[in-house]
Amino acid sequence: MAKEIRIVTLTPGQQVPAGSTGIGYDGGIMWEGEAGTFPAGYTSTVMSIADYRTYKKDIIREAANEIILTAYPLWYQSNVALGVYASTIGDPMKTHITNIIEESNDCEDDIDSAATIEAVQAVTPTWPEE
Repeated sequence: MAKEIRIVTLTPGQQVPAGSTGIGYDGGIMWEGEAGTFPAGYTSTVMSIADYRTYKKDIIREAANEIILTAYPLWYQSNVALGVYASTIGDPMKTHITNIIEESNDCEDDIDSAATIEAVQAVTPTWPEE
């Protein structure tokens, strides 16, 4: 059976349905399960594979950004760009950032070519080490 992802809109006092991920998205909460098994009594919208691809790419981009900024705060990147730090310090940073961006882009390509929700979910970045 195919996997289905829905965005559930809850009414005040309504509990989340079993299978909810706890992840808020687009004014609702995600539910994940097999197609045709969503419980009755809830208002929901089926998430298209195109929307799920966008969601997954956003998560990967956010992770790449967090890795870069954790390793190289903006002040550090600015100092490298301005030439305050020698190339022996700046070049490894530039290479590492480039490798992170390339991994993110490779994941996006894999997501774009994925034909099912399961295939999109299987895309996981292998972030390069410095």
